[in-house]
Amino acid sequence: MEDCRLLPLPSSDIKLIAAGQVRNAFAAKYCDYNFTSGAGLNQPTAFKEANSRLVEASKIEGRNVGALLLFTIIADEMDDAAHAKFEQYNHGTDVETLAWMKNQSGKTKRLTNSPLLREWLTRCQSVMPT
Repeated sequence: MEDCRLLPLPSSDIKLIAAGQVRNAFAAKYCDYNFTSGAGLNQPTAFKEANSRLVEASKIEGRNVGALLLFTIIADEMDDAAHAKFEQYNHGTDVETLAWMKNQSGKTKRLTNSPLLREWLTRCQSVMPT
């Protein structure tokens, strides 16, 4: 392409968001925000370790990169009803797809050393029938 242009020009900054937690150095250098998630059930501070890595990487770059925390909230009128929804969602888990994803992730040696990926795979295995 030649003489390519983006018009109209944005009236404010375009914020960049990194889509993964594994590459904190990338997010710290190039992005304004980074998606962060934790693990576990009813553990809202489970993202602390991943967020701490982002803070450290941001300090190295001399930038302030924000974390966008990812949570799934399953709400209902009463706690028991919300937990029943949670159980129903887990019952509908596509275990074949989770098994395929686990197999695919094992093919990338660099990523399999990631504590985040190991935690995610452990969570997937916990819902898969034996």
